Amino acid sequence: MTSCDIPLRVEQGACSVKPWDIRRTWTAAAFAAMTAVVGAASPAAAADQSTTTLQISPTTAAAGSPVQLTARVFCPGEPGGGVGLGVTFFDGGNILDTRPVVANGFASYVARFAATGTHTITAAYNGNVNCFASNAKATVTVTPAEYCSYGTDSCRDGQGRRPGSSECRTRRSAQGVHRAVRPSGSPDGCRSW
Repeated sequence: MTSCDIPLRVEQGACSVKPWDIRRTWTAAAFAAMTAVVGAASPAAAADQSTTTLQISPTTAAAGSPVQLTARVFCPGEPGGGVGLGVTFFDGGNILDTRPVVANGFASYVARFAATGTHTITAAYNGNVNCFASNAKATVTVTPAEYCSYGTDSCRDGQGRRPGSSECRTRRSAQGVHRAVRPSGSPDGCRSW
């Protein structure tokens, strides 16, 4: 009797197989091979832990002024690369933008905030095959925007003259007091109201 790996008949010293036995055997063999590859294959290289930091500059800004958000991702693997990955910047629960991670793990975005008050910013690194996701939080305080006072007698220079409207600006302080100031920021010769 001749030995074969599939069910067979030995006829005249050779293996003989019916067609349905071949299909059944091939299907079982293919399934077993795929199971071995998927189930017994070594896992892909494990991703490394990452750490994200967030810097905001300036930390206090007037409404509408540019605020630089800079995230840095630290990871033994390469934190950059990959479609759709990078760092997503949030203002509370609202997405500001998703920016790519570039050389040395940096991602940045320039934000402008209309609403006054304290904004909690989150920089969420989305991870990739080399590095797990991580995030960091920081705050920025947005103050009311400066506005100009045109044609009023409330702002005069040291000699009692009223400067042009481009030289006399009105600023709201944190206490809600309005004060006319000169461009240098000096309130000399101007009165509060």
